[in-house]
Amino acid sequence: MTSTLYKLCGGEEDCNVPVLKEAIESLSRAAESRELQTAGHGDLVARYTEVIARALGLSSEETADLVYAARVHDVGKIFIPERILNKPGPLSDEEFQQVRMHAHVGAEIVGTIPNSDLMREAIEHHHQHFDGTGYPDGLRGEEIPLWARIIGLTDAYANMVTEQSFARGQDAGTSS
Repeated sequence: MTSTLYKLCGGEEDCNVPVLKEAIESLSRAAESRELQTAGHGDLVARYTEVIARALGLSSEETADLVYAARVHDVGKIFIPERILNKPGPLSDEEFQQVRMHAHVGAEIVGTIPNSDLMREAIEHHHQHFDGTGYPDGLRGEEIPLWARIIGLTDAYANMVTEQSFARGQDAGTSS
């Protein structure tokens, strides 16, 4: 997948970043469409993220990049089988491991955008928990990149205020 996106970009100097970003947004919307009751989740997380970014006084460029990362934070779910995304009960350890990979895969996809290190890092780590129990690296506290903390917070809030079905008790299951 990432090799195709790199080809679409045509190299860092020649890259048509808006086209690449739109392609990634399309993948993210496709991933959302495969999961029951998640339509608009990325947009909702992006809206909450923008409120926080502005309150923190981030620059307009930083805010735009952070909001984009929030919008596509679950793009890596495009590779998770629908039977897992929509499983009504608890996930097996193997299934949960597949779900956990979405953050890393999403980071790789967003990493095809030139100068996207902060966005990539935010997506990779948006499931880290302040107490170190999150994934993929068990980072804790301020070790977790600020943008990842913001997306993790707004993702959790969006899940709490909407009627999303997910495997409870397993780090919010597949809905994040």
